[in-house]
Parts: sequence; C-alpha cells; structure tokens
Amino acid sequence: MQLWRWPAIVAICTVAAAAAPALAQADLDNCVAGLRATQYATYDLAIHYCSRVIRDGRIPAETEQWLLSQRAQAYAGKGDVDRARKDQAAADQILAAVLYEQALRANPESAYVFLYAGIQHGRRGNFEIAANSFSEAIRRDPGVGIAYYNRGLSLLYLGRSQESLDDFNRAVELMPAFALARFNRAWVSQAIGDYDRALVDYTETIRLAPQFTDAYNNRGFVYEALGETRLALDDFLAAARLDPTNRAYLTKARQLSALLAR
Repeated sequence: MQLWRWPAIVAICTVAAAAAPALAQADLDNCVAGLRATQYATYDLAIHYCSRVIRDGRIPAETEQWLLSQRAQAYAGKGDVDRARKDQAAADQILAAVLYEQALRANPESAYVFLYAGIQHGRRGNFEIAANSFSEAIRRDPGVGIAYYNRGLSLLYLGRSQESLDDFNRAVELMPAFALARFNRAWVSQAIGDYDRALVDYTETIRLAPQFTDAYNNRGFVYEALGETRLALDDFLAAARLDPTNRAYLTKARQLSALLAR
C-alpha cells in the first residue's frame, strides 16, 4: 500500500548555472529543437532531441544539466513521474558540482562553497558529512535559508527529527514561499503525530505549489488519521488526477469510497 511520501534529498538552491560554452552546430540545433518541443508540449519529440545530445557526450556539464532538466519537464508532461524525478535529480547533482566550482573560484571562504559541497554529500548519502557542511555554511552566513532546509533533510535521514524540525522552522521563516520547506516540516509533524500542524503546512504547500502530488497524498493520510474521510478521498483523487501512472492513489481512493458507502 502506498504510504505518505518521504521528502527527497537534497534540494538545490535556485541559482542559475553559468552560460554553457559554444556547442557544435548539430548539438545546438538539437538543443533548440528539444526546447521548442517542450514548450509546445510535444513531449516525445523533446525527449528524443534531449536524449540525442546527452548520449553524444560532447557537451559541457552546464548544458547537460539544462538538457536533463528539459527532459525531466517532458517526462513530467507525459505523466512519467519516476523518470522525471530521476532526470531532475541528476540535473541537480550536476548543478551542485558546477555551482560549487563557481563559488570556490569566486570566494573559497563563502558560505556557498560549503552549501554546495553539502548538497553533493547529501546526494551521495553521506548525511553526517552533509549536515556538517551545511552547519559551516550557516556559521558563515546565518541568512542562507536553503542551508537550514538541506541540513534539516540531512538530520531527518539521520533520525534526528526534532533537530530537523527546528531547521525546517528556520527555513520557513527565511523562505516563506518555498513550498518544499513547508512540505518537509509537515512531513516531520505527521511523523510525530502532530496532525493539526501537518495539515496546516500541507495545505499551504498546495497553495504554493498546486501540482505537488505528494502534498495531496500526504494530506490525504492526515485527513484520514483525523477521521475526515471525505476530505481524504478528495485529496487521493486529486493526487490520482495529477499522477495517473501511480495506481496506489486510485486504490486508496476506492478504499475510502467503499468506507463512505457503508
């Protein structure tokens, strides 16, 4: 049975990568074709063109990151959530490495050097090292909200729920419009049985990111725990509409429908 979803490790700060070096004309043509196909929702064509350039292996890291993000959008448009997530995770890992090198060249003592190093460690599953890197980033610049967010995720994977909740609280304070910070705070609240607080944060997550399938799914389980079966059903149906490839959402909705029909 589908359970409420774990948060994904580890989010990238929304900083653009540097412009890529010039490409060979054929690669450039394919990149442009892939972008146009994504924009016009011809997703199979977008995947074809992006994959062609990625396979050639002649492109710089910044361009590969951009193409993986484009292909992730195309997979998401097709409803292939698993491939979309895989591509976006790969794109985020490349972006973290690129941004780390940029930050290192610009200022080796910058908080962002430790932030991007921590993200790379987190992606590799080295959560203790990642948490220490994020702590150093925070020490150097306490205003970097994404460092609190990522440290919270690392601590969560280390089983230190209260500390992770403290970090998500600070991340929400510094970045109130960042939906993932609220989603992960809701996740921890749900895990420790604070359903009222989880409900508030999942609802705000959905307001900020109406296409966030996992937020509907998780809020559905919160409503169910609170005895609000009709509202839980509505959320699982919403999740099923957003991600029809995940049959667990519809299965859960049918179970609740049967309960309501008794």
